[in-house]
Amino acid sequence: MSIAVLCNAATANPTQYAHAVAAQYLAGAFTTPEPPAPAAAAGAGRGRGAEPAYSVTQPDLQSYVGRYVSEEAETELVVAIEKGDLVIKRRPDTVLRARPTEKDAFAVPSLGTVTFHRAAGGQVNELSVKLDRVWDLRFHRE
Repeated sequence: MSIAVLCNAATANPTQYAHAVAAQYLAGAFTTPEPPAPAAAAGAGRGRGAEPAYSVTQPDLQSYVGRYVSEEAETELVVAIEKGDLVIKRRPDTVLRARPTEKDAFAVPSLGTVTFHRAAGGQVNELSVKLDRVWDLRFHRE
């Protein structure tokens, strides 16, 4: 069985939709093990009394700030710091908060995993985006 879902809205989640359609057609024919519980308590996160799973120093946060362009996607992302958090801005007015997951990597809702790459001298020179059907979409720093 194959399911293809095409969406024109950037906020859509075609993978989630495909899984929902498969669940309806397969109606429990297969069982999936429960995913392991996260190490942090449920509901933990910034602003709810718990620290993020990985913390980033202020100098590292500053090193990510800038304008990043993808010729392939014909778009740009602006990385900034707002209220002590790293945010990624996308036109026309989208502001996405980034949660650090490991050194130079962030989970960004509706964008995916954003990883910053450094040149030989240690300076951040690009970022890549990974999400469902996108693997390593590069944005070069301008």
